[in-house]
Amino acid sequence: MAVLTGVGVPWTGIYLALLPGSIPVALFGLAINHWVRPQEPPKVSSILYMGLSFVGGHRE
Repeated sequence: MAVLTGVGVPWTGIYLALLPGSIPVALFGLAINHWVRPQEPPKVSSILYMGLSFVGGHRE
């Protein structure tokens, strides 16, 4: 990317910043997969996603 834009990007810093946020999300997905029957994780995750989207909302 730095070759294309001419701007150096600290990729290591970006990865280190994203890692702490990705660990809880991955653990939450594993927990959902562990607690429900094998056919239901897509349904449960869709319901949770819609619920969290509604609660998160968007303010103007």
